Amino acid sequence: MEEIQMCKFNQDTAFRQKLLDTRGGTIVHPVSGEWGVRFPEILCKIRDIDGGPTDVPGPAPGQINNPQVSVLLLGDSVLKQIDTNRFTRGCTYQQCTSVHDISNQIQHIDSESKLQVVITNCGINDLRNGETPQQVASEIKTNLSELQRRCPNAKIICSDIICKPSSLMFDDVMSVNQDVEEFCKRHFITHVQHTNLLRNPGEMRDNYHPTE
Repeated sequence: MEEIQMCKFNQDTAFRQKLLDTRGGTIVHPVSGEWGVRFPEILCKIRDIDGGPTDVPGPAPGQINNPQVSVLLLGDSVLKQIDTNRFTRGCTYQQCTSVHDISNQIQHIDSESKLQVVITNCGINDLRNGETPQQVASEIKTNLSELQRRCPNAKIICSDIICKPSSLMFDDVMSVNQDVEEFCKRHFITHVQHTNLLRNPGEMRDNYHPTE
């Protein structure tokens, strides 16, 4: 049932939008028995699969500007999968479910920041919420420029947006990635491609997350 509803979410734009419109709310299935509970759970899981409601807690500037932190991860649940303990330098992850969230976080980076590396990955939720590829790419590029301005000594790394080729948004994702990659080349920003994930569905555990 979960796979069926996921396929419907990716292929039926009206269904997808109606489900996304329930973010932050409760879904009820008016039947008795197991499916009265299980079916809403499945719908909520699909709806919130990439970080949940866009209204996330505000930024924690103390963490971002902590002198012990030199690596900052700004992004959605794809970056959340990274084990920050694997970094030899202090690393912190700030959840951002949209490129607008990243913009808000960037405003809290002060001139005394000791950041040496900033890694960003975001945009899939913005596409899912109806923004055009051009809008998403423009917002990402603006954020990258602001990161360079605020962290002139840090290495800025921008990671591709990922989704399964079968997803309804695949062409939009590829359009954003191509636009952002060209921008990164012109502005000496490191861009990380995920062609293996985008072209090989076996590398994805669902429509938006890699297996590891």
